[in-house]
Amino acid sequence: MQRNEDFGCALEVTDNVGAPIDLTGWSLALSVKERLETTIVLQSAEIEILDAATGWINIQIQGPGAPLGEYGDPLLSYELPFDLIATDPEGVPTALLAGYVTVSRGIS
Repeated sequence: MQRNEDFGCALEVTDNVGAPIDLTGWSLALSVKERLETTIVLQSAEIEILDAATGWINIQIQGPGAPLGEYGDPLLSYELPFDLIATDPEGVPTALLAGYVTVSRGIS
């Protein structure tokens, strides 16, 4: 993501054979951290369930004025780990997605 812009994407949550997961009653949380081994969250994303029955969600990460937009040296790029955790109606958490978000220099 560009540090001076918000980032957003819609995606379909599917199982390991590509079938949509019904997210009715589930809660979702996406956290970006400075390092994998830390529990300190730099920033959380806003997640909207667009269609629970078909597993469609929308993820929004704020850039300007938010921790990721202000992170580190503005002339450098950073790769920061994130994870998307889904908690089912019984309260059992599951990691749906994990990876790295690249925070790069903003474009003027």
